[in-house]
Amino acid sequence: MAKSIVVADATTPTPVNHMFVPISDGNESRYVNDAGAQTLAGQETIGFNVKRATDGKSANVVRMTMWDPKEVQGPSGTYLVDHGNSADTRFNFAQKATLQERLDTVTMHINALTTMKDDIAGLWPQL
Repeated sequence: MAKSIVVADATTPTPVNHMFVPISDGNESRYVNDAGAQTLAGQETIGFNVKRATDGKSANVVRMTMWDPKEVQGPSGTYLVDHGNSADTRFNFAQKATLQERLDTVTMHINALTTMKDDIAGLWPQL
């Protein structure tokens, strides 16, 4: 079974760690953070999927998704998901790609997200 994942958010001045525990394994893994969630739909989730190419030409695809729902208490007193934000990252690795080439692509993507996080979250014009 996969190990738990801890991801820090952008809360200031001290980021909050969100612990995601694995609930499945294999080509399609899912991790959930049920801390503070009032409903199953209100749990933060991270999905991880690997699709290996079998035809000798197509790319191997690695996809990671994240769902960050926000719950509210409804008029009847029960909780429901009011809205949420999500992210979807997909890597297409050529079958001939070396480990170093794949690491370079992943690291450059992480660094680009880090460098551009204010631009991505800030959206101009402001929403």
